[in-house]
Amino acid sequence: MVKAKQTNLDKELQLVRNHLNREMMFNLEGLQDLIDVSMNEMDRNACPATVLAVNRACGYRGEKGIHLALAVELIYMADKVHTLIRDEDVMEEETQYPVLIGDFLYGKYFLTLCKEELLEYLEPLAQTIETRSQGSIERWLTLRDRAPTKDEWMGIADQELASLTGTAARLGADLAGAPVKLQEKMESMGRNLGMAWAAAKECQEAAIIHDALAQVEEIMKEVSDQVQIEPLEELRDFFVRQCD
Repeated sequence: MVKAKQTNLDKELQLVRNHLNREMMFNLEGLQDLIDVSMNEMDRNACPATVLAVNRACGYRGEKGIHLALAVELIYMADKVHTLIRDEDVMEEETQYPVLIGDFLYGKYFLTLCKEELLEYLEPLAQTIETRSQGSIERWLTLRDRAPTKDEWMGIADQELASLTGTAARLGADLAGAPVKLQEKMESMGRNLGMAWAAAKECQEAAIIHDALAQVEEIMKEVSDQVQIEPLEELRDFFVRQCD
């Protein structure tokens, strides 16, 4: 079997994982020894890949892109760990590890912003955390009684997941000094990637994935004369492979 060629995005994602393991003081896989949480390829890479690809497409070559990607991934991981907490039939001691580890990861995200002089991104990331929480509440309120309609599900997915990939893309562009209009385009692209991811993750109808990825293609065409397109193509291909 021919080994797949390692892309620049793959190399940078490995740097993010190395930083993450150092920050957490144990190997990422060790997280699963502490709590019952599974981390697949998308969980580990989708959010940081979005930051890095947009960051590089917009011309940035510094180290802060790696640390911003790390901060976004820590937020995603903290939320994922906190979703393990359930109100029904759970004794208090059974919730302690998810609460403590989730809070630990949130603390690490804030510390990363402080150490790497990225505090200007605290407010938009905090707003995204709030949006994700609102989506989780909407999901809980809806699923108590019935399955959500397609429109309701898309609204929840936009808040829970697409908001984070959208913010990841916008901040990656902002760090590179991209103009506001381009940042907005990148945010829209990131949201559509997140919607495709959410639909694949929850086995929603294929049309949602198709429409979201079609929007990504359209945005890439619109910005092709403003960015280096190869990193965005790598990002698109990564999501397409994982959502297939």
